[in-house]
Amino acid sequence: MTKVGLITVGQAPRSDVVPDMAAILGGDVEIVEAGALDGLSREQIAPLDPGGRRRDPGHPGSPTARRSSWARAR
Repeated sequence: MTKVGLITVGQAPRSDVVPDMAAILGGDVEIVEAGALDGLSREQIAPLDPGGRRRDPGHPGSPTARRSSWARAR
């Protein structure tokens, strides 16, 4: 079995992307996910947000994906 690493700029797992990638790669592939923000708390991630703590209507905020539980807590 071939092992493939998928890295995201946000947090893993990425259930919105990985199933599609798995279908493309085929059944004989083990997918290992990692995210650049994995293991960081909400407090550690907040200063990395390009929008900071601003929530201006015209500001896009953070372009990265975060775990759904983190996004709900925000």
